[in-house]
Amino acid sequence: MWTALTIVTVLAAVIVGFGKLLMPYSDYYEPHLERWLSKAFNQPVTVDSFEGEWKAFGPRISLQGLTFTAAGNGTGIALQKAALDVKPLNAIIPGRPLYSFRIIGADLSLERTADGRYMLSGLGVSNTGSGKETNPQLRSVALNGEVLLEESSFTFDDPEREIHIVLTHVNGRLKMDGDRLATELMARISDKNRQQVIGDLEAVVQVKLDGKQRLSEATWHIKTGELILSELVRQLPHHPLLPVSGRLNATLWGNWKQGQNQEMQGVLDLRNAELSSQSGPLLIDHLNSRLNWRFTHKQDWRIDLADVSIQQGGVSWQSPRLSVARNVPADLGLWVSSDNLRLDFPLQLTQRIMASYKTEWPAAIPSRVQGMVTNLDLLLDSGWRLKHLDAELRNGHFWGINRGPEIAGLNAKIHLAGAGGNIAFDGDEFKMDWLRVFRRQIGLKLQDCSLDVVLGEGKAWQLDLTYCHIENPDISGFGRVRLASSEGKPEIDINAVMEHGDISSFGDYWPENVMSDKTLHWLRTSLLGGRVEGGRYSLYGDLDDFPFRDHSGVTQAVASISDVDLRYLDKWPNVRQASAIAEFEGSGMYVEGRIGSTAGAAVDEVMVSIDDFKSPFLLVAFETNGDLAKVAEFIKQTPLLESVSLDPEQFALAGPVVVSGRVQTPLGSNSDTFAVNGTVALEGATFLDQITDIELTGINGVLNYDREGLDAQLLYA
Repeated sequence: MWTALTIVTVLAAVIVGFGKLLMPYSDYYEPHLERWLSKAFNQPVTVDSFEGEWKAFGPRISLQGLTFTAAGNGTGIALQKAALDVKPLNAIIPGRPLYSFRIIGADLSLERTADGRYMLSGLGVSNTGSGKETNPQLRSVALNGEVLLEESSFTFDDPEREIHIVLTHVNGRLKMDGDRLATELMARISDKNRQQVIGDLEAVVQVKLDGKQRLSEATWHIKTGELILSELVRQLPHHPLLPVSGRLNATLWGNWKQGQNQEMQGVLDLRNAELSSQSGPLLIDHLNSRLNWRFTHKQDWRIDLADVSIQQGGVSWQSPRLSVARNVPADLGLWVSSDNLRLDFPLQLTQRIMASYKTEWPAAIPSRVQGMVTNLDLLLDSGWRLKHLDAELRNGHFWGINRGPEIAGLNAKIHLAGAGGNIAFDGDEFKMDWLRVFRRQIGLKLQDCSLDVVLGEGKAWQLDLTYCHIENPDISGFGRVRLASSEGKPEIDINAVMEHGDISSFGDYWPENVMSDKTLHWLRTSLLGGRVEGGRYSLYGDLDDFPFRDHSGVTQAVASISDVDLRYLDKWPNVRQASAIAEFEGSGMYVEGRIGSTAGAAVDEVMVSIDDFKSPFLLVAFETNGDLAKVAEFIKQTPLLESVSLDPEQFALAGPVVVSGRVQTPLGSNSDTFAVNGTVALEGATFLDQITDIELTGINGVLNYDREGLDAQLLYA
């Protein structure tokens, strides 16, 4: 063996020595070189000029103006600069190529034709005709040796798949073994106009061609560096999960075989990325993850991310896994699953995917959300209807609901399937903004809330809040709510109990979409204080008919109130220390009770009503047994005596009295529009004019009064 090795070494030295001696005479062999190249390329080849030099292990022939002339049609393709490295020592090593063909500074293109063949600059890997090997060209060279690329450019076009990739500064090599092709290259990725470098690329690719020179198998290993995604996405087919901007470093490897799925794995590092969606961009400061990608076609694909680490909006979070899939033939419109993630991430991914398939986001579902969700599994069918949802939510924040509220501070456990399910939720700092209903944010503590969801055929549904306890410094209570689908607005059934309430704080809770501005102003400026010590609210009917003026539904609230401080009309004395039963029914209200003090007088019975909050007209009716002196003091503090020229202080009145009356006025009007009338029943009363000393005693009878004055015809003394 040592003898054989010595002989080979000596022969190699002799060959190298003779080669170096013969190189200066290589110019004389140009015709022989052209004939040899024509035979190797299986087509006519001409060379403008060439130079020979000896490298370490064999000669290099540098070619200028190398032209390939296609057989049969006379068309030609020229390479400005190429080189042929002959490796004589490889003749004694089985399987090693005898030469390497260098393409230097060439502008190559690979195009996938409509029938699935691949054409490489007309030189290419595939034939140019109808399936016959009429022009194999560069393929023949690669089959006998290897092709090297130096400082070349390369474009890949696949019009059917909307792919257009431009590579510059390409350095690499190409080898073929029968129907298999392997390439290894390093390059820069450029924009379409070759004006900007958008990243670096290192790749090793192996492909197999079938009998018609179509791609049948492929494996690859690709490493990218700092890809500028805003430019790269213009060269790739649209996909809803591709960022529209950002920078990407990735290592990807995978395989594909004709008739099978495309599989790819790798590692991603994405920075400053943006994914667009219906409700606004999804911004990702940094995402690092392992990747598994399966692609069958546009309606059947799956992405699995593992060991996901994301920085978003200054907040970092991790998830062991995140999966997104779509398989329309299997009735899977979308599947999103993760162990732990921020809720806005899957929602905006879902919106982006639905928008790419020209599907509008449902108006009844929030378009923007925040919060942390664990154990998420979301399945939508091919019609984008909910099939399954499991999730646990912490500190949920929802907004962007059509005409609906913005809510925050919600914790929930969600279990929904095609027929429905249950949502259990609570929140120590629950907040609701619903400006079309409440004028300011409502803050509550939610406890032990449970919502049953029933999904029927078509668009039928029912929501049943079986129990929920709410509390804040203003109110506390509990109840149940049922909503069911109907034509137009849903049917509703509410039963709620108020345990306590602070009337002075009710101004924020009056529903602005039900009451007129005048009613709201009166309620907010007139109810100065008091307590609700127990109440019940019921609402039943079809919301299309609300507020049920035709009595097709029921709206009723009944509450026991105490220590009320009420300013019911301007210029009239406040009602204080009142207690009553208040009832809201339909679009109006009715209050009946007693007054502890109004201008020092007590009122045994009082009734306050507003028949219609949309056209509010206030009616106050009262009756009381009292002392005439206190009644007189009350009258002095009302506007009843404004038109009287007499000084009421000159009269002194005393004795028992029974007073009844009615005050009526449209809310929001001035004090001149009210009407008042009633009676004063006297029994043994006394009257003293302190100026004239005229005194009447034992006055009996009934005194009628209104805004015009008094009628004392029925009095006698």
